[in-house]
Amino acid sequence: MKTFKSLLFAAVTVFLFSCSEEFLEEIPRGSLISSDELGEVSKVNTEIGNATVGGIYTTFYSSGVGGSTRHSDFGVKSNDMNMDMLAGDMILGAKRYGWWRWNSELTVGADFVSIENYIPWRFLYRVVNLANLVIDGQGGSDAVPETDAAKALMGQAKAARAWAYFNLVHLYVDDIHLRDKLVLPIYTSSTENVGKSSLGEIYNLMEKDLTDAVSYLANFQRSAKFEINADVARGVLAYVYAAQNKWSKVKETTEAIVLSGKYPIMDRDEIIAGFNAVNNHPGIMWGTDITTDNGMNLLSFWGHVDYYSYSYAGVGDPKIINSDLYNAMDPSDARRGQFGYTIFTRNGPFAPIRKFYREGAAPEFKRFGGPSSGFTSDIHYMRISEFWLLHAEASAELGDLSAAQSSLKKLLDLRVDNSSYVDALSQSELLDEIYLQTRIELWGEGKSYFALKRRKGTVTLPANHLDFPGRQLSHNDNLLTLEIPEAEILYNPLLNEQN
Repeated sequence: MKTFKSLLFAAVTVFLFSCSEEFLEEIPRGSLISSDELGEVSKVNTEIGNATVGGIYTTFYSSGVGGSTRHSDFGVKSNDMNMDMLAGDMILGAKRYGWWRWNSELTVGADFVSIENYIPWRFLYRVVNLANLVIDGQGGSDAVPETDAAKALMGQAKAARAWAYFNLVHLYVDDIHLRDKLVLPIYTSSTENVGKSSLGEIYNLMEKDLTDAVSYLANFQRSAKFEINADVARGVLAYVYAAQNKWSKVKETTEAIVLSGKYPIMDRDEIIAGFNAVNNHPGIMWGTDITTDNGMNLLSFWGHVDYYSYSYAGVGDPKIINSDLYNAMDPSDARRGQFGYTIFTRNGPFAPIRKFYREGAAPEFKRFGGPSSGFTSDIHYMRISEFWLLHAEASAELGDLSAAQSSLKKLLDLRVDNSSYVDALSQSELLDEIYLQTRIELWGEGKSYFALKRRKGTVTLPANHLDFPGRQLSHNDNLLTLEIPEAEILYNPLLNEQN
């Protein structure tokens, strides 16, 4: 990446034209659109800005968006898998094909040359760059949009930019609590290389972007769940506050989401329904409805976790739950039903054969019963359960045990036969229980990594870990955090050392 612009800017033309073919005559095919050009055209037709925002959403699920041809490069869900494996909750069950073995062998965090460090970096900074094009096109980060259309564009772009930085901070910073440490470049415009900014500066940018987004999206009615609305922006903001232990802000922000009544918690039947149809579950707040037009194939989340497609999970590379985490579930816990035995997991019922399976797999549930391409199973990014758990965590941290217990039981009453044990827990016991339930509820969804780092937890690798059963790793261990990629160190003269 010789410059930020030269690495990522070329993506914009591709996304603009793929999203909005009718504007080919207005912007020459052979040229790259600049932020100034985008701003001028956006004044005439906001669909150009919409197309660029559409490009952001396309990056979330497309293969190769991390700049590689590897089968572990497919946007948000490859990040989620990465993070769940780094947190020790998702375990590689076998190494027949070798994808994700670097997580099991704990090598990626020790080797900045590894392309697995580069893929999330390029993907997330690509999202930043596309967001910056939209923001620049509306006048820049400090501009205040006047029309509803401009507010919708600015709000979605600012929220996407903050979401990308939030993920970058967690993946590339060992300790997310050291605000003064110089950690990552901040790009708030389509520009040349810059050096590292402090973690505190990045948090401040995220907070400003997201509070702006919540305001700008207040009247935005999205056309589908793939778009960021005000509640999704609030959700990301709640995570940003939680990472900084701003618990009063977390409680306030999560209450605005959970008390709205718009997003019911998934019930016992829904949690074993495959997580493959975002529009069938009101509790899924943000996700993409995948169709055959999206060209989804094995280079996808489903290609790695779905036992019933012709997929890696079905031919010998299962991704399974940490056995200690599974065994920590209450015997009556409905989430035990998300997991089961396969021919590759005879040593325990640890494969997610009822949590993640392709659309159309039921009722036969036949191994290899599905395709290797043309998947129509959806991709989800955010659920309401996350914010009941975050609200419980914030309340417990603030000493409001009654509110914490109530929020936790709101979830547990749909999972276990008897949640009354929560009422007897002390503050520290309650916080431990909320952390455990976060790991169980959100297994395979990438969120336990955020909890690990904000709670300064310790990873204990389980007995079913292929390489290091019993090994313990602190939240800030270098092996649990990615390295700034070699290409970035080599070609950005202002970025010459690791974190």
